[in-house]
Amino acid sequence: MSARPFALLVALVPCLLLAQDLPAPKSGLTLRRQLSYPLVQGTSPSGASMSPDGKHIVFAWNTKGERMKNVWMMDYPNGTPHEVIQSDKIDRLPRQDDKRTDLEKSEETLYDAGFGSFQWSPDSREILSQYRGRTWIFNKDGKDLHALFDTQDEVSSPSYSLDNKSIYFTRRGNLMRYDRATAHLRQLTFISAPGTSIGSYEVSPDGKTIAVVWEDGSKIGRHQMMDFSKERAEVVGISRGWFGEMSQNVQVGIVPADGGLIKFVPGIPRYTWITTTAWSPDSQWFAIGRISEDFKTYNITTVNPRTATKFETYEEKAPKNYIPDFRELDWTRDSKAILFTTDIIDGKFGYRSLMKMSPFDKTPTKVFSENYDLGRFTRPRFSDDLVLVTQSKGPLTSEITVVHPDGTRESRTPYADACATSNEFDKPGQPLVSDDGKSIATLASHPQLNTEMFEVWPTQK
Repeated sequence: MSARPFALLVALVPCLLLAQDLPAPKSGLTLRRQLSYPLVQGTSPSGASMSPDGKHIVFAWNTKGERMKNVWMMDYPNGTPHEVIQSDKIDRLPRQDDKRTDLEKSEETLYDAGFGSFQWSPDSREILSQYRGRTWIFNKDGKDLHALFDTQDEVSSPSYSLDNKSIYFTRRGNLMRYDRATAHLRQLTFISAPGTSIGSYEVSPDGKTIAVVWEDGSKIGRHQMMDFSKERAEVVGISRGWFGEMSQNVQVGIVPADGGLIKFVPGIPRYTWITTTAWSPDSQWFAIGRISEDFKTYNITTVNPRTATKFETYEEKAPKNYIPDFRELDWTRDSKAILFTTDIIDGKFGYRSLMKMSPFDKTPTKVFSENYDLGRFTRPRFSDDLVLVTQSKGPLTSEITVVHPDGTRESRTPYADACATSNEFDKPGQPLVSDDGKSIATLASHPQLNTEMFEVWPTQK
């Protein structure tokens, strides 16, 4: 050590010895208080979902700033929000052999955030939500609240059939169908190899066919490490992907509506990242967006569900480095073209854009391509309009833009310099849109304002 650094260190010793804690603030809020519940700024609504008919919105909220949110409902657009279910009224399943410590039991209550997400039935009459280990169904006023299964059996990724007669879900790696009229439960896939499961599924609009994504997680490494978070350190198991292996080992397959063996689509690489899948509205085709394992190529693959055969519709290669994961797709309402997002324009990286292409002529055309980014897009089920989240004023703000079939556009934002929708990890969230596209609401935010809910269409307020 040189003489000068040593001299500085010696000079600092008295300062360190005389150091004292800063006095508590005489007025105002401490940082601890600002970050503690109940939040002084209140809590924002979350998990909002608009009914398919556009007449109601269900969301989670707590008006007192507490962590636990309850279920709220409002008629759209002019209704008054009202509470329909209190989360703390939902009983937890009992534990016969509960070996948790008192601290772990208290933390279960402390960190309980209540109901969080909601799914409407296709007829807009009831809502499905998962909370405290069970899947719950209730109507618009919170009445007739009941568990789909009043058991501890797994119910993952539940969804309604479009005819409202069935509820699909996965359990222990396989796809199941629950008949609502007869209460009959039918297993539709029969996977049994260790580490394999149905990762996702999508039922065709006509209800006759199901596309599934099969996953093999057996290559995920199992390791051990010390856990020092408890009073006595313990060795615990953790999961990590093995270096040199790919845990995203997947296959895409087709299953009949009444179940059976999966008919896998040949020719799709096993090590690939599937970004989005979508059925054509007429149920004749199934589109798959996928990125190669080296993240340098993106393909759109179209599958004939009747034969489980595929053909390559579109391919793009990264001009340099890697393909970003901003890759979403859907079909036009007439099933004649695929809509997809990209940031590779004319072979070069550019602004995020929306393209359209027939799966047969493979010639993409621009639907929305400007000197600013597209954030998200969706097509309402019964509309030819496209609802976009765009960023014309910069990367930190956004607006909701509707593109009509004739190419005309309308843009609206709840207030200036706002994020017009909620924010997800690496992209903006989707606005709330009815099936006919005529009702649009959103959860918007601003750096100086909490996230709040706003009407965007038919009027803005």
